Amino acid sequence: MDYIILNDKNLTEEQLLEAIKHNSRTAKLMRQEIVKLKQATEEYQYDTQMQDEEKSVTENEEEIVNFPKQNLDFENEVDYYFSLLDSIMLSDDIKEKINDVIPSKKKINYDKLIMRIQMEFLKNIKDINDLLEEERDVVSIEDLEDFKREIELNRKKIEIINILSKEEQNTDEENIENHLFFVPTPGGNIRVFEEIDSIDTDYLATFKGLFDSIKDGTFKNVKRFSGSNIMSGISEVKDYKTRIVFDRIGKHDYAIISVFMKKSDNDKGYRVSLELKIKNYLNIKEKMLSCINKEEFRNEHFLLEQDLYNKLCQNEKKLRKGN
Repeated sequence: MDYIILNDKNLTEEQLLEAIKHNSRTAKLMRQEIVKLKQATEEYQYDTQMQDEEKSVTENEEEIVNFPKQNLDFENEVDYYFSLLDSIMLSDDIKEKINDVIPSKKKINYDKLIMRIQMEFLKNIKDINDLLEEERDVVSIEDLEDFKREIELNRKKIEIINILSKEEQNTDEENIENHLFFVPTPGGNIRVFEEIDSIDTDYLATFKGLFDSIKDGTFKNVKRFSGSNIMSGISEVKDYKTRIVFDRIGKHDYAIISVFMKKSDNDKGYRVSLELKIKNYLNIKEKMLSCINKEEFRNEHFLLEQDLYNKLCQNEKKLRKGN
């Protein structure tokens, strides 16, 4: 299940379409495999009393371990960026909105991501055309106009992404700095500080790297939670055993919901705990949004961010003192 990788930025739409059939088929197979594995995992998590399933569960866990991690991480990144871009509607400032959420040129796999995102929009166009072909005898004029506008919007996004990808990175893009806002607990404490204090100091540098990736817009190994449950639409960045869960709440503003060490994807306790934290965040999200443009609120969280980085850098400070 390998993708055809096209490195030429000057490809025509026809050349992209030529590759999309293979790559969309590959993506579909991978998604089907992911769904199977997730379903198998959920059966294990919520049906552990069925002892006769233990053997098959073990086999499914082995499949998850052996699943191509690099490809899965890439699929998660594509899904994160594509979901943001796909939600953008036609407007006078559509180019600016797209520029705000496309992958950073600082990402190592930038060209590959841009190509796949464009292919996803081409796939949207192909799916609409296929539907129109199948239903051409029953499609109303109103529906036909809607489909036409949808096709044009997808084409417009491909065109803008192509233009932006060819533009030289300017100083503002190089020095982009996102702002962090910290979600409190129901008791009013800053949750991230409580969580960081309980984490092995050996992992603080790794967490710092993840926070840095949110701040500079590279979003290391980013993943968007999906499905119909409470976690849908929330995102995470991750490294070895380390996770930061966040939500985009403004052009360059991100709410930090939780940080934690993750031992296993099959940990039911982790899911329940995270869902509760996300539910708590969603309950106060509107209040945070109402304060996001207030200078006092922004200054408060800027100071919290400095305190956080002091905690994350404590091992480095100890090493410097030791020398």
